[in-house]
Amino acid sequence: MTGDPAGELGLLLKEWDPPVFATMDGASFDDAPRAFAQAGIQLRSLFVEHRDPATVRAGPYLAVLDRPRVGSFLRVDGIANAAVFWRTDATEPILFRHLRSINLVDIPRDPAPPDQPPVPKTRTVLFRHYDPSVMAIVLRVLTPAQRARVFGPAEAIALYAASVGGAKSAKRQSDWPKPESGRLRLTSTQMEAIVAGMDLQSRHAIAAFLRDTANGATAPMDDAELISFVETSSVKGRDLGIVTERGLGRWAYLTLITKGTIADSEPAKHFITASNSNPDEQVEMLMLGIAAELGRRGN
Repeated sequence: MTGDPAGELGLLLKEWDPPVFATMDGASFDDAPRAFAQAGIQLRSLFVEHRDPATVRAGPYLAVLDRPRVGSFLRVDGIANAAVFWRTDATEPILFRHLRSINLVDIPRDPAPPDQPPVPKTRTVLFRHYDPSVMAIVLRVLTPAQRARVFGPAEAIALYAASVGGAKSAKRQSDWPKPESGRLRLTSTQMEAIVAGMDLQSRHAIAAFLRDTANGATAPMDDAELISFVETSSVKGRDLGIVTERGLGRWAYLTLITKGTIADSEPAKHFITASNSNPDEQVEMLMLGIAAELGRRGN
């Protein structure tokens, strides 16, 4: 990796004949349509059936990019972590219909308890095919027929994700079977692999956060030692009710700068787990308070 995600993507996409199609995550921006319109790029929502404007704004979008607009698109701050790119000779309406057809995926449902009525074997959830961190994991566990279903009319998919070593592309293979019909369906084994992949991805993201925010404390650790530290601190953080990656990252930071003493601090643990509070929000307040105190002391 070069440390320039957008630059890596630009070099990869330069090999593609325009137009380049991009799906992107509206939740990564305050107002994606307005932000991209300022760059001369029109976005088309893939959630056209939703009546709630907030849901549409936070949902996926499709953009059609000629050569100059690829550069404009990649200059949007944070876009490398919020977009997936599609190469196809199909028209925009054809790709649009295909992408909407994979917005949902069926996954296994836990069986009902013995004393409860039976439940359907699967449940339908949103498939974040426009999120590069998700696609980087999912594409690796799909069967050839499932990959064909996801690709649809596309010849290649490109994305940036640290978990795959930077900007990468996946290409349609000539020996793939016909796509699976209907909605994409994932097995229990595939879901276990996806969850494990997301957990590993989250640990690496927290480790990167620690490198950025506590470089002095992490400098003596190699990557394996830092990941091990993140795993240990995350276990303790979850015991306190912290569930989000951001919250666990903040807890890891506090554990790191206090050399582990905060994990044994009854006042700190009580503050995080106080009744009628959100542990993820409480750990943020605790982190800000400690940072302010360190600043006051001149540390």
